[in-house]
Amino acid sequence: MKRVVIVGGGIAGLACAYELSKGGAAVTIVEKDKLGGVIRTERHGELLIEGGPDSFITQKPWAKELCEELGLADQLIPSKSGKVYVWYRDRLHEMPAGLYLTVPTRIWPFLTSGLISFLGKLRMGMDLLLPRGPEVEDESIGAFIRRRLGAEALEKLAEPIMAGIYVASADELSLRSTFPRFAEMEREHRSLIKAMRKTPRTGNVSPFLSLRDGMKTLVDRLLARMKGVTLLEGKEALQVGPGRVTLDEGELQADAVVLAVPTPAARKLWPSIPEVRYVTTTTVSLAYPRY
Repeated sequence: MKRVVIVGGGIAGLACAYELSKGGAAVTIVEKDKLGGVIRTERHGELLIEGGPDSFITQKPWAKELCEELGLADQLIPSKSGKVYVWYRDRLHEMPAGLYLTVPTRIWPFLTSGLISFLGKLRMGMDLLLPRGPEVEDESIGAFIRRRLGAEALEKLAEPIMAGIYVASADELSLRSTFPRFAEMEREHRSLIKAMRKTPRTGNVSPFLSLRDGMKTLVDRLLARMKGVTLLEGKEALQVGPGRVTLDEGELQADAVVLAVPTPAARKLWPSIPEVRYVTTTTVSLAYPRY
């Protein structure tokens, strides 16, 4: 059996430990804070509050597949946010109904929206006529949306949505790494709007899924299903070297070490790791009396 030490007990570290434990590895997770990382679910009476991520995106199937493998299929629900607004020119504008990750799927709400100008709507409609883009290995989300739907769609629709998901500028995000389905839609159907119109709209049409009892359900189920995994919660890794992880209470021997922590923390343990720029985000939950 391989001895593996995973530094970081967030969802990435826990999922990694789960997969390794299925293969018979002896896994130890070192987490200086709470297992689950930024996933925090709290209940106040009937009110469920997510302190971190409240859903996951369906464009990438692996989180959904993991939930199904863990027996949480009956817990999966589409993430419904009701009306969504964009702050533009000193006031809130409602997002057009039927918008699927910047691509309009319903004509009337899109045409009557006050968020997009008349010329902007014409430019987005040009997606139906534009040819496929050149064959490239990758491009930024910003370049792709600008090319298919125009600059106004990028500024007023794509940027707010992408910033909410990835907390980064659309021009700094890889299309292949974030929304590869968009590239597939262009290759298969040429037009994004045409591709969405050909996609069956029955069942869940939300681009996001969540869990009925909160995202922490996934963390709890992972912990319950992992066999032979040692959990060192509240312990900090101070140093990583070949075949070892140093804690304040000694060393852990390992055949392999996985760093499942943010880049700044990983660079303290392994300075040669490339630097990745991080920005902060804040989630504010508001509750009102029901009358």
